[in-house]
Amino acid sequence: MTIANAYLKLKAILDEATALFWTSANLHYYLSSGQTQATQMLLQIEDTIRKTDGNYRHPDLAVLINYADLALVNGTATSALPTGHLRTLSAEVKYTGVTQAWASEITLAELGHKRGNTYSIPTVTDPVFYIVGATIGVFPVPDAGSGTVTSGHRYYKHPVAVTPSVQFILEDNLHEAIIEYAAYMAFEQDGNTQEAQLHLQNFSGMIG
Repeated sequence: MTIANAYLKLKAILDEATALFWTSANLHYYLSSGQTQATQMLLQIEDTIRKTDGNYRHPDLAVLINYADLALVNGTATSALPTGHLRTLSAEVKYTGVTQAWASEITLAELGHKRGNTYSIPTVTDPVFYIVGATIGVFPVPDAGSGTVTSGHRYYKHPVAVTPSVQFILEDNLHEAIIEYAAYMAFEQDGNTQEAQLHLQNFSGMIG
């Protein structure tokens, strides 16, 4: 569905053919928020399933997968995350002169402690990566000037805000749900809580 069609459907739900109460900017913001909220719900579903199936990725999130090669700073082996980064999926780390290796994700608190069923220290052939704020780092860290480290970074990106000229990135099967969430936001702003909650329930049912 195009943004133009979604915009018209939203106005029809709001019974606001000329959009006098809500501006075009309001309605496009609500549609953007609906896409963002749909993404968050899909991530929650993915997280729940991954507790029993560690390889699961929600098919509706495939359109958000992106890839970037990151050069990590010598001496710290860190880099800023890519613009629009939402969630890291995997990192393939390459030390100068060493074959690429898939890095395991780990928290700083876990580093040097239990990894799986064994206790081990990260090596260039068995590295780990961690994320703090907007920074990704890897262990082990080479000495400054001793070589380069790069990371092939696979991640989900944030959906770009929709505008009259920027379309949804999520697939068509989610657009009606997104419109329901936009209607929820519009009625909530209008103080019509009962109508707002109806559309929020519709949204949740269509996503979940």
